[in-house]
Amino acid sequence: MGMTVDIEVFGQLVDLMGGTRHSVELSERHCTVGEATAQLAREIPALEPALSSIAYAIGDRVVRRDEPLHDGQTLVLLAPVSGG
Repeated sequence: MGMTVDIEVFGQLVDLMGGTRHSVELSERHCTVGEATAQLAREIPALEPALSSIAYAIGDRVVRRDEPLHDGQTLVLLAPVSGG
């Protein structure tokens, strides 16, 4: 029995993903942020180059790649922001 994680993106990642939300199905019942984003890159290869420079959030908390995810959770991918 696996799990589903919803992934939400903003900014430049919207164009790469083709929308603001995407759900990934994972075969394991327990997975990490890194495993979910690896599955996302397999499903949407255009995102792969951008994934090395993004931050991750769950709710209002920034998390690391080894953060465990739970079935039905939403993972937010935050693209780097530049300004001056």
